[in-house]
Amino acid sequence: MRLFSKVVRGVTKGRRPALPEEPVRQARAKVEDCCRQLGWSIGEGKIAREMHLQFQDPLIGSRNVVVLVGEDDTTINLTMLSSVGSIRVQTVPIAVLTYLLERNSRLIPSWEMYLGIDGNALFLMSYHTYAAGMNPTFLKSICESMIQEVQTFDVRMKEIRAASLAHLLQYNGPRFGEMP
Repeated sequence: MRLFSKVVRGVTKGRRPALPEEPVRQARAKVEDCCRQLGWSIGEGKIAREMHLQFQDPLIGSRNVVVLVGEDDTTINLTMLSSVGSIRVQTVPIAVLTYLLERNSRLIPSWEMYLGIDGNALFLMSYHTYAAGMNPTFLKSICESMIQEVQTFDVRMKEIRAASLAHLLQYNGPRFGEMP
């Protein structure tokens, strides 16, 4: 057994482990370097793999792009939540689902609809990429396209909600509690 230990120690001596000691270090450093070159500040997330990039927005004041480094330190996920809030899944208009599907056929980042803890639908834009391909120009382009797309979606959602409300207000049938 001692001979085996000596052979293993001799073979591995001076070699680095296959995975970095701090799994999020390399990809995080890549994003931080891109942000530094762009002059962007980074807010910390709830976990070591998470960073927040904050951008000014004329519609709602500011928007956050959440950057999440993959556990394997090779991928980066950028997400941005729509400001429309959560909507009961049963009340999401078909026009919204159609819009999201149509936009996904044309975009590099994609729209996703998630169920929140309360069971309501949340809308977010997401983009997944390899950390090795990240550079400042690419990061800026993805963030700007996500911001513009989410702004457009938020405006569209307000229009759809207003149209739905107007339709309800024009309803001439019996109201709750009224006899037909």
